[in-house]
Amino acid sequence: MFTGLVEGLSKVSKISKNKSGLDVYCSYSVPNDTQLGASVCLNGVCTTIVSKSETSFFIQLLSETLEISTFRDIAVGDFLNLEWSLTPSSKMGGHIVSGHVDDVGVIKENSWDEKWGTLIIEFDEKWKNNIVYKGSITIDGISLTIAELGKNWVKCCVIPHTLESTVLKYKKNGDKVNLEFDMLGKYFNRYISNCVENDDESSDKNRQFMEKLSNAGFLNEK
Repeated sequence: MFTGLVEGLSKVSKISKNKSGLDVYCSYSVPNDTQLGASVCLNGVCTTIVSKSETSFFIQLLSETLEISTFRDIAVGDFLNLEWSLTPSSKMGGHIVSGHVDDVGVIKENSWDEKWGTLIIEFDEKWKNNIVYKGSITIDGISLTIAELGKNWVKCCVIPHTLESTVLKYKKNGDKVNLEFDMLGKYFNRYISNCVENDDESSDKNRQFMEKLSNAGFLNEK
């Protein structure tokens, strides 16, 4: 598990093909206590440390990861947002991030004014029920707050520290980014969908719960 708080930038130094995907070597000062098999989040994708040295580490990307993430276009020289996995003593400064990419979004607007910025990301409309105003979203492994939203886009505000410390400083309009929607929201949305699909067989408690949500406006299209 991760929090979406980027700890550093790693750089892709070498890429080679394997039978199931890609072998990727990244330049980074790896902490001494990092074990082989440890998890590391790279641009929002949970990966596994296969081998390491003091200045680099090696991961493998399977075909499924390449299909559902921006790593399908990974190239030598790319910078990647890096976050090490949580420990029981870690501070939860962002939000709960699994490192499992839901969708690849496209940057529609990437504007900076004296290093303060706004970021508008467009994504597949099927995910619209997984986002809420002032909720959290993970963009290339960065935990951000949704400032505005539409049916297929979100707007996030970016502070100077986030811009300078992440790959956002290299991004431009039209670039693709990995998206992970809020985990708690996805579970809740799944539960609600099941209640709707099984309405004829649902219990009185489920029906009452659905009525309360509808009366409160949570199930209404806006």
